Amino acid sequence: MRVLMAALFVSFCSSVAIGEEAKTIAEPTVLTTDEQSKFEDLFNDLTKEVNTSQFKEKGWPRLELTWETSSIPVCWENATEDNKWYRSIVQQSIVDTWQSHSGITFSGWENCVSGNRGIRILIADQGPHTKGLGTLLDGKKNGMVLNATYQNWSPSCQNRLAYCSYVIAVHEFGHALGFAHDQNRPDTPEHCDLKQGSDGSPETVSWTPWDEKSVMNYCNPKWSNGGRLSKFDIYLVQRLYGKP
Repeated sequence: MRVLMAALFVSFCSSVAIGEEAKTIAEPTVLTTDEQSKFEDLFNDLTKEVNTSQFKEKGWPRLELTWETSSIPVCWENATEDNKWYRSIVQQSIVDTWQSHSGITFSGWENCVSGNRGIRILIADQGPHTKGLGTLLDGKKNGMVLNATYQNWSPSCQNRLAYCSYVIAVHEFGHALGFAHDQNRPDTPEHCDLKQGSDGSPETVSWTPWDEKSVMNYCNPKWSNGGRLSKFDIYLVQRLYGKP
């Protein structure tokens, strides 16, 4: 199935001529052994400091909203044959990133029915967003909104439909896993003044430095890092959900 999905994605990207952008999306980025050791030490140090004022106000990520299951159901509120191509790109983007780098799998990807739990996605021509972080989306109707046409919102994406759809999905599923925007952190540099959306809570521990390259950072010089998880993104999702 994954090989078929990848083939469909590459074929579609070629048809819309996004060229080199498509080639760079799924390149793996992993921590080296030395880096892993470094951040293991960092995590241990931060854990000891969790009750100090230095860390109590940091909001990255929202630990109390992480999923306790290793398989998160996903369904579509308005799946049709016309948006099948779009749904394939979204699914592949998540398989390539959050799923391939952690112990989490996203299951289902079918039409929503009454009582469906997990992440329920509405396709609509409006700004992509989630109605909360992490488990706040569990079973919430239209809990995630994604755009497949870009007629009204961000019409420039009409010239690179596959690329925009891929990158945006990676970002929004970061929220679905419990990640707030990196630029919301209190240690954000002064030059980054794009705070938006939910913050963390007092119980949250910051496990990494501020990450300009995060897919969750609006101040990333490359829009959502081109849909590629940064080293810190990978480290965080593995701390929360385990390794593949």
